[in-house]
Amino acid sequence: MNTPAQTQGGAPETQTGVPLHPRRAPARSRGGEGMSAKCAMCLERKKDWNRSDPVCFLEDGPNWNCATLNAIRDICYEGQNPMPIGVDYQYCEDQKYATIKIQDVELNNGNYIGLALWVSWYKSRGKTDCVWVLNDDSPPRKPTEEELLAIINYYNPPTQ
Repeated sequence: MNTPAQTQGGAPETQTGVPLHPRRAPARSRGGEGMSAKCAMCLERKKDWNRSDPVCFLEDGPNWNCATLNAIRDICYEGQNPMPIGVDYQYCEDQKYATIKIQDVELNNGNYIGLALWVSWYKSRGKTDCVWVLNDDSPPRKPTEEELLAIINYYNPPTQ
């Protein structure tokens, strides 16, 4: 499990060295027996809606209104004009798809995450259907919390 550390400038970073805004540091606790796993952004966010409780992408089963996945979807929100460089957004009969270029998002341990993050969701109701890291030399795989936070920080750097 990665835990935040401090950089010389005081900003938290993971053990692999990815500088992260305090709100975007991987969660320290993944829960225990009888507890749900939550990402750092879900743990921090307050519920501000009247319907079902959020279900984090780290939990078993389908996610719903996970704060980290919502931040990923915000990178490719269709209302942006222009769309950020490196984001390809497609819309087809209420199903939304985005490919986010991540080949320049590198973890400080020298490893890069992959070529692209592929995301799909239906309408904008809170559930993200699929999130895959695409690579040229391996099959698609689910991203880690640390990788998603690095992508969020890359496309939406924290303001000081």
